[in-house]
Amino acid sequence: MSVLWLIILGNANAVLGFTLIKDGKPVPLVVSPNDPPVVQTAVEHLASDLHAICGVKPDVVITNTLPNHGPIVVIGCISNNPLLKAVEKTTPHIFERINGQWETFLIKQINLRVNGQTSVSALIIAGSDGRGTAYGVFELSRRIGVSPWYWWADVPIPKNTNVVVDITELVEGPPAIKYRGIFINDEDWGLHPWAAKHMDPKHGCIGPNTYARVFELLLRLRANLIWPAMHSCTKAFFSIPENAEVAKKYGIVIGSSHCEPMLRNNVYEWSVNFENEYGVKPGPWDYRSNETQILTYWADRVRATTNMEVIYTIGMRGIHDSGMPGPPSLTGKVALLEKIITDQRHLLESFYHRPASQIPQMFCPYKEVLDIYRAGLKLPQDVIICWSDDNHGYLRPMAKPEELNRPGGHGVYYHFSYWGAPADYLWLSTISPSLIAFELHRAISARATNLWMFNVGDIKPAEWETTFAMALAWNPQQWHPTNAHSFISQFATEIFGPVLASRITPLKSTYYQLASRGKPEHIDRIHFTEAELRERLAKCEWLIQNTTNLAKEVPSHLRDCYFQLVEYPIAGAALLNLVHLHAKLSKLEAQKGNPACAAHAAAATNAYHKIRELTHVYNKIVAGGKWDDFMDPAPRNLPVFKLPVLHWTPQPTNPIPEPQKHTVKLPLLHCKIVPGTNAWCAYIPDLGPDGALAYMPLKYPNPSSTNDVDYHVAPHAVWTLNVTNPTIAVEVRTLPTQPLYPGVQIRYAIQIDTNQPLVRNVAVRENAPSWRTNVIYGFHTDVTSHTLTPNKGHSLTIYFLDPALALQEIILHLQ
Repeated sequence: MSVLWLIILGNANAVLGFTLIKDGKPVPLVVSPNDPPVVQTAVEHLASDLHAICGVKPDVVITNTLPNHGPIVVIGCISNNPLLKAVEKTTPHIFERINGQWETFLIKQINLRVNGQTSVSALIIAGSDGRGTAYGVFELSRRIGVSPWYWWADVPIPKNTNVVVDITELVEGPPAIKYRGIFINDEDWGLHPWAAKHMDPKHGCIGPNTYARVFELLLRLRANLIWPAMHSCTKAFFSIPENAEVAKKYGIVIGSSHCEPMLRNNVYEWSVNFENEYGVKPGPWDYRSNETQILTYWADRVRATTNMEVIYTIGMRGIHDSGMPGPPSLTGKVALLEKIITDQRHLLESFYHRPASQIPQMFCPYKEVLDIYRAGLKLPQDVIICWSDDNHGYLRPMAKPEELNRPGGHGVYYHFSYWGAPADYLWLSTISPSLIAFELHRAISARATNLWMFNVGDIKPAEWETTFAMALAWNPQQWHPTNAHSFISQFATEIFGPVLASRITPLKSTYYQLASRGKPEHIDRIHFTEAELRERLAKCEWLIQNTTNLAKEVPSHLRDCYFQLVEYPIAGAALLNLVHLHAKLSKLEAQKGNPACAAHAAAATNAYHKIRELTHVYNKIVAGGKWDDFMDPAPRNLPVFKLPVLHWTPQPTNPIPEPQKHTVKLPLLHCKIVPGTNAWCAYIPDLGPDGALAYMPLKYPNPSSTNDVDYHVAPHAVWTLNVTNPTIAVEVRTLPTQPLYPGVQIRYAIQIDTNQPLVRNVAVRENAPSWRTNVIYGFHTDVTSHTLTPNKGHSLTIYFLDPALALQEIILHLQ
C-alpha cells in the first residue's frame, strides 16, 4: 500500500495536491441519496468541520449524477451507489481492495472523466459499507486537524483559509476486532446529572442529545458498538424512542451489558417501569416461577428491534449486577440457564423468521456466570463468548483449547472504571496503555477478536484510555505492549503539538506508574513504610508542581483541553495521594513526639481543599461552564475521599518500632538478558513503577506443570549480587494477572549461583484473599529463601517459563 499525506495550511497554490479549502471557500461534498443514513450523517459532520476551519460551510450535493465541474469530494459506500459506479468506469479496479470487506475505506485523489469529456479533479472517499465510509470521512477530518475529542474535551479546531491534501492512496481496514465499543456505566455522579441538566432536560436523564454526541465520538474513534447507560438513575435506552433513531442515524450497533438479557434494562424496565408498560406489577425475577411474564417482557423488546442493528445478550443474571435466582447447586443452575438460552433463541427465530445462528448474540460469563459455564453449560456454537477481566484490568481465564475454534468466536469485556470489590475506582482513569496492550494481546492469542467492550464509566476522564483502546482494536499490530507507552506522546502531540507534548509525556507516564502501585481511589488501603511514604510523596509533589507550572505556559486556546486531559487528572490523583500520605506521616511524627506532625496535617488539609478547588474549575469555569455538574471528586462519598484523621500535636506513644529490615531493590534492567529458543524477555515501560520484564511472545500457552521445565530453552535474566549475608530472602513482584485458561500456570524459576532452580507459580484465582490484595497494590508478591555459599560472588537468575509472566521488581531481604 502506498500512502502519502501532506496537509498544507496556508498558500493553496504552493504545491500540487487536492484543495479542500481555497481562499476561505471549501469544495462541494457530493453524496448519493442511496447510501445508508450514517454516510449522510458523516458528510454533515465533515461539512461542519470545514466550516469550523474556514468559516464557510461547503455545499452538500445529494445526487446520483456526478457533477461535470470540480474540484469535488465524492463520498459513498460502494454497494448500490451510482456515483461510485461512474467513478469505477473511469478508474477501473479502484475499489477492488475494499470490496466485500468489513468497515474498510479508501481515500484517493483522481481525475474523473465526466460524460467522456470533462476532466474533474476529485477526492474519493469510498467505504465497503456505511460505517467504513463514515470512518473514511472522519479520517479526513482528523488529518486536517479536527480531533475526535473536539467536543468532548474542547480540543480546538485550527482556523485557516487554505487547506491542501496531497494523497497518493490510503486504504484502511478491515479492523482486527469486529465489534468495538464502550459501556457507559456507574453514571450516577457524572454523565447522568450533567446530561439531565444541560443536554436532555426534557427527559431528565441521558437522552438523544447526549447519545448523538456519544455516537459521533464513537464514529470518530472508529468504534461501532454501545452498551447504553443502565443504572437506576437513568431511564432505559429504549424507553426513549428518539435514542434508537439517533443510533440508526449514526449506524451504531446497540447491545446490552452482562445483566441485561435481550436488550432489556431490568433496573428500570422491570423494577420501575413494568407496571406503566404492562398495566400490572411484575412478578418475581425468577424464571422458575415466572417464565411466562419474563418471556413476554423479552419478546416485546425483540419485536421492537428486528429492524435495527443489535447484538442480543443471552442468558440471565439478577435484576442488576447479581447472581441469577435459581437452584442452589451448580448443576441446577446449569440446567436452568440452558433452558433460558434455548427459550431466548426460540424467541429470536420467531420474530426474525430465520435460524438463531444468523442473529448476533453474546454471552458474557461475568463473575458467578463463569462458574456456571465451567460447570458444563452447553452454549450454542454461534454465540460470541465475551470473556471478562477481573474488573481491575487483569484478564480472567478465557477459552480452553477445545473452545478456540467456535464459529461464534470470542470477545473481551474490559474495565477502565469499576464499582465493586475489593474497592471502587470511579473518579479517575489510571489503567495504562501498557497494561491494556499487554492484556489484550493475550486476549488476541486466545482468539478473542469478535468483540471488545470497554467499561469507560462516564467517558470523561477516560479520554486517553478510550482513544488507545479503539486504536488497539482497529490495528493491534500498531500497538504492541513494548511500544504502547509511546501512545502517550503521540496523543499529546496530536492535540498539543510536539513542544508541549515533550513536557506532558513524562507527567502522564509518571501518573500511570504511580497508579500501578495504588490507584488514587485505593490509596487509603495501602500500607507504606516511612521510606516509601516519603519517596511517593516526593513524586506526587513533583507531578503537581510540574503540571501546574506547565499550565501557565499553555496557550490560551489550549487551556481548556489541557485542564481536562492533563492538569485535572494528574494533579487530582497526586493531591489525593498527598491527603493520605501526609495524614499517615502526621501520625508517625506525632507518635515520635515530633512537632513536624502539624506541618503534615496542614499539608493534608491543603491538598484536600485543593481537590475541591480544581473540581470547581472543571465544573464552573472550563469551557465557560460547559461541564457543570459533570465532575464529582467523591463518587459514592467513600472514605478515601474524606479528610482522614490528622495529628496536629506530638503525642509520644513509645510505639514498638518496626523491625529493622535491610532491603535492597535490584535495578530491573541492570542484568544480562538471555533469549530462549522460541521466546525472549522484553522490557515494557509503564507496566509497573519501573516497567516490567515480560515473557514474549504473548502466545496462547500450552498446559503446563512443574514437571515440564527445560531451563536451557527458557529466556532468563541474570543479576550480580553484591551481598555477604549467609542467607537472603528474595521477593519477586509480578503483574497480578491470571492464567489464560484453566489448567495453565504463570511460572518463573529462581536460581542462586549454580544451585538447582526453584520453580514458582504466581497464578492466583480471582476472589482469593491474595487476589484482593494484589489488585489494590498492583502486584503479586512471592518470597523464597536461600542460603549463600560464603566467600564468593553471587548471581541471581530468573527464568521466564510461561506467557503472561511480567517481572516488575526484585527485592532482597538481607537477614
